[in-house]
Amino acid sequence: HREDAQMDRFQIELKSGDLGEQQLLRYAQAQAHREEEVARLRGNVSKMRRTLMESHAMLQKLHRERSELKRELAHLQSVRDCAENLHVEYLKNVTIKYLELVYTEAEVREQAALVRVIGTALHFTQDERRRVEEVLEAYESSWGITSGISSLLG
Repeated sequence: HREDAQMDRFQIELKSGDLGEQQLLRYAQAQAHREEEVARLRGNVSKMRRTLMESHAMLQKLHRERSELKRELAHLQSVRDCAENLHVEYLKNVTIKYLELVYTEAEVREQAALVRVIGTALHFTQDERRRVEEVLEAYESSWGITSGISSLLG
């Protein structure tokens, strides 16, 4: 603002005719400095505009990607839910079939095959498989069965 006041003073002196050669030179230098400053500020504004436009374009891209990811997530959750429902339905049907076989005259091998399917569907650990094998072996020995049912679980 000091420069503005100085410029105003120079303009008054120029109009009044009191402006000497040194003062005219100072006035020209101040004006040149002012024009350089304006050019520099215009360059800064131009750079800021470009940065703002690039930022806006990036923001739009990120919004599109976010929307796309939300749609993909919703689809994957739907697929997962469907798979879980199918898995539960499958396990339920296998369990019903197993219970039907246990309480009928079904072969021990059929029962063992379904126990293996149930163990796979429920992701039995090695320890859990071992526990089931022990129960089946005890069952076989109590009835004098030598079908090797427990070996089907492996």
